[in-house]
Parts: sequence; C-alpha cells; structure tokens
Amino acid sequence: MQRFSRVISTAVVLETREENGHLHMIFKTPEGQPDPSYESMDAFLACAVNMGSWTFDVPAELYVGVCVRRPEPRDKTPYERFLRCAVTFNSDETSLIFNGKILDYPLLTANPELARVNGEVLSGYLARMQAADIIDRVRSEICELLPYGEPNQERVAAALNMSVRNMRRKLSEKGHSYKQLLDSIRHEQACRLLKQSDPSLGEIAWQLGFHDTSSFNRAFRRWEGTTPARYRQTAVM
Repeated sequence: MQRFSRVISTAVVLETREENGHLHMIFKTPEGQPDPSYESMDAFLACAVNMGSWTFDVPAELYVGVCVRRPEPRDKTPYERFLRCAVTFNSDETSLIFNGKILDYPLLTANPELARVNGEVLSGYLARMQAADIIDRVRSEICELLPYGEPNQERVAAALNMSVRNMRRKLSEKGHSYKQLLDSIRHEQACRLLKQSDPSLGEIAWQLGFHDTSSFNRAFRRWEGTTPARYRQTAVM
C-alpha cells in the first residue's frame, strides 16, 4: 500500500512506522506542496478506514486511534462513531494507528496471481508518473485555465499541489520560466486559431486569457512583427 500510494493521490505521501506494538500509517504533505484542506483529509481518512474494513475482517479493538491536525470540533462524536476509535485533534501529524496484530490478518480477497499482475501494471504507471516532465504539467494547467483569464502562478501551482517557489525552482532546473511557458503557449495557440476563419479576434483574445484585443494585438506584434489581422489574411490565403 505504501509503495503504490502515489497512484491514489500525490497530495500526500504515506509512511508507516511500527512502535510499541502499534502500526502507524502517517499521511505527510510532500515537501514544497501546500497542505490539503481539513475536509479533504477527513474524507481521505474515512476512505482508508472503510477500505480496511472491506479488505480485512478486523475486530474493532484493533483500531487504536486516529490523529488529525484540524482543531477539535464542538462535537467529536460523529468522528469517533464513523472512525470506530478515539480521535486526537490538533495533532502534529495525520495518521491512523492500529494494533500491530492487524498485520497477521489475511486479506479477504487475496489472489496471488492478480496481485502480481496488478503490481506490474502499477509499477509501470508509477514509472510514467515519475517521468512526467514538469514543463508538460505546467503547460497543461495553463491551457486549462487560459479561457478564464490570464492564469497566475499561484493558481497553476495549487493545481499541481506544489508551492509557487517549488514550481519556479523545478522550471528553472529545466531552463524555463513560468512567463516563458505562458508566452509560448499563447503564441502557438494564437497562430493556430488565426489560421481558422471562424473565431473573431475578440474571441481569440478571450480564449488566450487577454483582457482585451489591444493587449492581444501588442503581444502578437511582439511575436510575429505584424498584426493578428494581417497574419490571418496571409495564413488563410
């Protein structure tokens, strides 16, 4: 489970620790990424607990406790009733704590051959995830956000679950900057859209996240040395 946790979510990293006869499953935020919201972690823990009950026939007493970083609510009864154990709020970490004997319980749906095949598939998927270039990820997010206005670095970094500083550092390591990527994407898409006769210049400016056609015209002159209208006349001939 720890090995393939990134397939489920990249917002947190799963670590395990055995201590004093207990198994601790600790969910940590990767370095340089913003902490997930309290609500998302509540849902994540609830899913983890339910998955455990579906996978193992575990008696309730083996669920020792849950630690969460959120402030203690006025009524913590719903948390304890759903999670089936004591809940510690205002904790330094987010974790599930089990009696170590849980490791001796077999999986109810154990299938060695299926586990082998799934392991090979997930290993390949993880390898592709790790090879994914930060430039492609940033470009993809910029393209998604452009129609809603100029995408700032904060929104893109948040969508990638990392801080602006970390995103800048990773782009710099690849020899790029956020401004360069945004500019190149707008340039590429502007040329592509202008080769079509349908969208007006105002519509293209809007799709590229410009405030108005004047801003789009100035940017296009910088890219191509001519106006969007003249470029279209030449391109569609």
